[in-house]
Amino acid sequence: MNPVRPAVSDPALSATVTERVALYYTGGADAALDRPAYVRSGSGLVWVPDGLAVIQDDANFIAVHNPVTRATRAIILPRGKGGQRQFDDRRGNKRYKLDLEACLALRIEDTTVLLAFGS
Repeated sequence: MNPVRPAVSDPALSATVTERVALYYTGGADAALDRPAYVRSGSGLVWVPDGLAVIQDDANFIAVHNPVTRATRAIILPRGKGGQRQFDDRRGNKRYKLDLEACLALRIEDTTVLLAFGS
């Protein structure tokens, strides 16, 4: 068993934002899926084989953005109450969202498994 490793600040590690890109789904908006044309939020990010998976807390889609091709596809998650996949104050349905906030990718044999966690 691995020993517990406490988190520590390491000044040798850093991140630098080099570019900001608005993410639009390759297929555009789809009313039948209740999908907007764009990725609404990014509460969690993790690298997966196809690119960067973006977890959203206010829409039941996981966006996967390929930084080389700049294409963004949607992984469709189940509908919420009332058949909706977008949640906000205007719709009055925020209490029904999955509220995904964090994610990680695990490599299990030859498969990558994406886990998303709600708040």
